[in-house]
Amino acid sequence: MTIDWYGPKSDYTTTASSIKAMAQKYGCHTSTINKKAKKEGWVRFKFEDILKEHEELEHSSTAVEASEVSAGHRVLWNGVKRRLIKGLRSKDVKQGLEELKVAKAAGEVLSNVVKGEKIAWGMEDEPPSGAADEEYEESERLIRKMESLTVPQGTGPSLDGE
Repeated sequence: MTIDWYGPKSDYTTTASSIKAMAQKYGCHTSTINKKAKKEGWVRFKFEDILKEHEELEHSSTAVEASEVSAGHRVLWNGVKRRLIKGLRSKDVKQGLEELKVAKAAGEVLSNVVKGEKIAWGMEDEPPSGAADEEYEESERLIRKMESLTVPQGTGPSLDGE
């Protein structure tokens, strides 16, 4: 059996799924995935690293600049974006929709966190000017995309043909 390595690589680099779970999902041994990842230099997704980066940015000094807060937001939004991309690229419709739902929920929560941090740091509600405008527009575009791709639970058509 030939493995389409796009799926395992995507899971390895964008999700916190265990190697064992990936091996079961793609019908191979854990060592097969580990060897392929090492050979091709895949970088393992670690949610803890994203949180650590964000915490380091938050606690680096008491006089955190607005740009540092925005940088932390970008790190977190990139995590949401990876989930969104994974959901859009999934060949398994049911799993793809689940990923989109997770991305949508994470995006909504993160949006509230960002708003709260902006208030706490005295940053304006308007989008910042300059390069950060792109970040703001990207986050708004991602939220609209997630909203258009997901439906509230119980209102969409059944995936199982039930």
